[in-house]
Amino acid sequence: MIHELRPDLRDVTVCAVDSLNPRLAARALEISSAHCDFGDVVLFTHEEIATKARIVRTPHIASREQYSDFVLEQVIQHIRTPWVVLIQWDGYVVDSSAWRAEFLDYDYIGARWPWRR
Repeated sequence: MIHELRPDLRDVTVCAVDSLNPRLAARALEISSAHCDFGDVVLFTHEEIATKARIVRTPHIASREQYSDFVLEQVIQHIRTPWVVLIQWDGYVVDSSAWRAEFLDYDYIGARWPWRR
């Protein structure tokens, strides 16, 4: 049996914001938490979900625009650590050996944003 070294990420919150698939988001948080020692685990949702994550109740988020607005304007009000990793029900931690401390040197790591001028 191979034992994975779990990164110590006590200064990082892992969270998900989900009104469409909150049970799957809770599952993704649990899987991510099995790979890393996060300082906090938070699920933002309008539903009551059975999970080990800390639940922050939200209004129902029904559009991409509402999701983006919530992530950019509301999430930070509930984060207790210096850094946050935002996951989704279909994108979460599966290989903690890919973690690099250098990631904390950046403001944003993720999909490219299309900048239009």
